[in-house]
Amino acid sequence: MNVSHNPWSELINVVKREDIDLLLLQWPGHFEALKVSVLEVLAQAPCNIAIVNQHIGANIRNALLPIRGGPYAELVLRIALSIQNSNKTQISSFIFSK
Repeated sequence: MNVSHNPWSELINVVKREDIDLLLLQWPGHFEALKVSVLEVLAQAPCNIAIVNQHIGANIRNALLPIRGGPYAELVLRIALSIQNSNKTQISSFIFSK
């Protein structure tokens, strides 16, 4: 357990020290607790970040996967396929460009 006056900076240090690949943050709870905004987190991202709503239920039947390519497209697809495999969720895609 760690206690900190600057929890976001400490979390960044842990992510770097432990060589974390993916940081899952619950919105809005983690952002309030870390005393940081979504914009600050994304601007200072120490690794891949997934932001999830606190009200995601266990019965996800349909999910939309926006696809635009780029360095995180594969990670997003892997997460979506994992959700599909564990919950039998129907995955739909929406392809767009910059």
